[in-house]
Amino acid sequence: MPRPSRKIAIMQAAARLFAAKGYNAVSVRDIAAEMELTPAHLRYLLAIYEVSQTHLDISSRSIAEKLGVTKPSVVRVMNLLMERGMIVKEYYGKIYLTDRGIFVAREVKKQLDEVLAHFPPVEEALTDEERFTAALALTAALPERVFTGRYDQLMGAEEA
Repeated sequence: MPRPSRKIAIMQAAARLFAAKGYNAVSVRDIAAEMELTPAHLRYLLAIYEVSQTHLDISSRSIAEKLGVTKPSVVRVMNLLMERGMIVKEYYGKIYLTDRGIFVAREVKKQLDEVLAHFPPVEEALTDEERFTAALALTAALPERVFTGRYDQLMGAEEA
């Protein structure tokens, strides 16, 4: 069951779409596409980007191994990233970042590095993984347009 804040975000996305298109014209996929990227989505996108730097062919299995998650959870996030135009998944299971995906991953990485470089001190010592997770959550709290806006301007919103 989604967290209460996630439920509210889903309801807000649905309400925006219902107001714009009408109830009968909106699908669950439309609502999912309207949602902002979460820390998990960004984590997967960054993992794909990092793996793509050293391997031509990327699979759901290689991403699952890198992140320490199950293959079905990778497939769910991959579908959302495909709907966002950030990856392409070939019939035989290979995953490739699109130009948009590469651009967005670089922007996310740049913002994440900036947050990590200026991470505020906290009383309790944090592990590197805890700092990364917190920085990723802060980065994900930024509006998606921070990552996609320049690409959409350069390439035209209809390609996004």
